[in-house]
Amino acid sequence: MTRVRRMLRAVAQRGRAIPTHFWFEVGGEICVYAYIRKNGCTAFKEFICAVSPHRAQRKEDESPMAFLSRLHRVPGLADFERARWRIAVYRDPLARAASLYRDKFVVRSSGGRLVERCTAVIGKEAGEISFDDFVERYLVPMLSGSSDIRSEYMDPHVRPQVASLAEGRYTHVFPLSDLHARMSEIIGHELVDRHFSIPRNSADVAPDDEPAGHVPAQALRARFLDQGRTPSTRALLSGPESRRLLAEELYADDLSWIDAQGRHAESATCTRTERPDA
Repeated sequence: MTRVRRMLRAVAQRGRAIPTHFWFEVGGEICVYAYIRKNGCTAFKEFICAVSPHRAQRKEDESPMAFLSRLHRVPGLADFERARWRIAVYRDPLARAASLYRDKFVVRSSGGRLVERCTAVIGKEAGEISFDDFVERYLVPMLSGSSDIRSEYMDPHVRPQVASLAEGRYTHVFPLSDLHARMSEIIGHELVDRHFSIPRNSADVAPDDEPAGHVPAQALRARFLDQGRTPSTRALLSGPESRRLLAEELYADDLSWIDAQGRHAESATCTRTERPDA
């Protein structure tokens, strides 16, 4: 390839936008991280803000997301591919959906926009919405319905994980459960112990295994406030139709990607070639 062709290719790649990725620097090496909601993203945001060479430029009352979007966003594929380490963290999509419902409807730790969107689509008050309602009457139209309803009511938390990946190779792809160990390989034990030891935004407190897929959120929240217990992932996935929809239709691409990571664990790489329309 001639020098001119290489230059033109680099320019073309630089212009190729990618989903949200943030960069950080450790030991003189540039790392990039695929921002996937509900997959340890809060810990990553706090970590990158803490080690940022631009932290003195953070504005008063500026949120971590706003700060990172302003000064740490990876602009294009060429910048992504130049990074020494490229990280993507995955999570079982059924457990991820259960965690999202538990967090937003039972514990109610922020997330008003998602709840508002669900109530508008489902036509019920938030307290009346069960996990089965969430799956069958919100996730189904959002992930397989018409583009009109999706454009108006889609919440970024429910997008498939593969929709947040760049069209390049990742050097580190691992499950959320391995976050501490795998990040130790990149940034060392001291930084990991400081920033990745305590789960952030975890709503799986004192899990209760009693089947709860059909139970309205207000009843589950009352139990949480009274007993400090939340429905476990198994409890929320007690409805066979919800399980089938999540695994076979809504997040089938995520499961295929995760399965591929298991088959190619030795290489710890991922190439993303096709993004679902979500």
